[in-house]
Amino acid sequence: MPVMDLVVLPLGCIASGLLASAGVILRRLPGAGVVINTLLPLKIWIGAATLAASALSLLLPASGPPLLGSFFPAAAGLCVGALLCLELIAGSRSIRRKERLVWIGNTLLYLKNPLGLASILFGFLHFFFHRALLF
Repeated sequence: MPVMDLVVLPLGCIASGLLASAGVILRRLPGAGVVINTLLPLKIWIGAATLAASALSLLLPASGPPLLGSFFPAAAGLCVGALLCLELIAGSRSIRRKERLVWIGNTLLYLKNPLGLASILFGFLHFFFHRALLF
């Protein structure tokens, strides 16, 4: 699991954060549009990979105790990964209580930009300081 926690989680957090907060980033850095447009067709796949890597890293971190070793990057990755996968999850026929899903989706959409920027920050911190507790 070290590759999942040390490589896939931070890169997934960074890529998902870029996609989630694309509006804010494009206003400040118009040149980032090339990277965002490259990642945009893979939005659901990046979200699913980030969601899976976050869940695994939360339970089995490479360093530190479970549920604390990679807490902030995994929590940010879970939220942003779920936000990016929301279209896929909402279209699923196996979900019975869609009104709860809609409420969670609206909450995540309201917090899309701060969650995306936090995900980018925690992704970079986890990539460079993975041995620090909670990062």
